[in-house]
Amino acid sequence: MMNPLPSRLRRFASDDSGTIAVTRMFMIAAALSIGLIVVGVFAFGAGATPEQGPTPQAAAEAAFRAANFGRDRATVLAEGPRQYLTPREMRSRYLIFSDPRQTSDAELRSAHRTWVRRTNDHAYSQPGRAADMVRLLEQALDARALTPHSGF
Repeated sequence: MMNPLPSRLRRFASDDSGTIAVTRMFMIAAALSIGLIVVGVFAFGAGATPEQGPTPQAAAEAAFRAANFGRDRATVLAEGPRQYLTPREMRSRYLIFSDPRQTSDAELRSAHRTWVRRTNDHAYSQPGRAADMVRLLEQALDARALTPHSGF
């Protein structure tokens, strides 16, 4: 006479409902997760380079924040003396001019030259706007470590 116990164990182990099936599912998920983590570490971690230190722009920004009680340039411009532009306009225009993806170096330097000329032009109808724009553009030039055109 055959022992019915092994067939019952096989049936229990292959059953899709029960603790063995649930435990098996978690073990497979854990093994796959560990495998994906190991592959990710080797695939994406191999090309990592050590930090090279702060860039000159980052160092200049840190010095500016230290001198202005931790405030960034856009906040200082928005809170500072203005003649024509609102704080929101000062902030938004500064963010556009200080971002190299939106304004090239040549465009920034040319805009600075244009607005400086307008401040010196007595026929220009909005001298307050020109003064605000020059102040804003000088901060953007400084943030990007650029010098204005010679003579400006």
